[in-house]
Amino acid sequence: MGRDRLPILTPILILAIIPISFLTPRGARIALDLIPIALVLMMTLSMGGIQLRNLLHLRRILRPVLISISINLFFLTPLILILAYIMPDLSLSHRLGFAIMAASPPAIAVVGYTKILRGDLRISILSNLLAYIMAFLYTPLLISWLTGRSLAAISEIGTALLLYIVVPLLLSRAVSRIKGIQNLTRPVVISLPILILYAALGSNVNEIFIPSLALLEILVIGLSRTFISGSLVYYISLRRKIPSERVIVYSLFASYKNLGFAAALGLVLGGPATLIPIAICVPFESLYFAANLRRSS
Repeated sequence: MGRDRLPILTPILILAIIPISFLTPRGARIALDLIPIALVLMMTLSMGGIQLRNLLHLRRILRPVLISISINLFFLTPLILILAYIMPDLSLSHRLGFAIMAASPPAIAVVGYTKILRGDLRISILSNLLAYIMAFLYTPLLISWLTGRSLAAISEIGTALLLYIVVPLLLSRAVSRIKGIQNLTRPVVISLPILILYAALGSNVNEIFIPSLALLEILVIGLSRTFISGSLVYYISLRRKIPSERVIVYSLFASYKNLGFAAALGLVLGGPATLIPIAICVPFESLYFAANLRRSS
């Protein structure tokens, strides 16, 4: 498989794994245990291209960086929460899954997507870096507020932030020096969403097949918080005559949350059922990336 084909084939691979997860639920339960390990690996490889010295250039592009972070935190996060809490048929597990997703930082893969789509890589890198630093404050506070649990009662969040953000960032400094290691980044980034989807759907087969409006509501939220939100920001930015390189970054920050981090945290705070909304959003994110590929070509 050619390296350049990977982004195009991602939606196909993700859609193909859906029937497989229903047919092999035992393997999905094993995959649940692999999610934390896969996330650490993915974050380590993805963060290899993020250099802390880029912070020195922050003053030059501070405004678009703050806009990118604000779009993700003050537009996408409330959008997910509002949609999740107005849908009448969602279970508590589903709402918890969306709450964790909303409180998660933007996807680290946005940096890679920005490069592929020829967006402004400096803005994307600095926005992600700053967002992850800020996540140590807003992620625990948001989840505590949304779930009604005290910060002491959800100390797992601090552990997760250290394990899935700080540890990979430190490891990436050494790993990035290994010759040829960056060639593994894109396959690993593609494999993690497939693993999450397989594990979440396969471990919840019975619930998925129960006729319910909840599944339709989750699909509506997945479509809205990816395609509609990203496209809305994209076309508003174009109308405001913002440079196309920045438009791409803003659109990505309006569509992507770190679903791997959300899945790992969801397993700790709510169990496998919490992963259903996270898993269903995986194909939407991949398909939106494919749509952006066509739009930018």
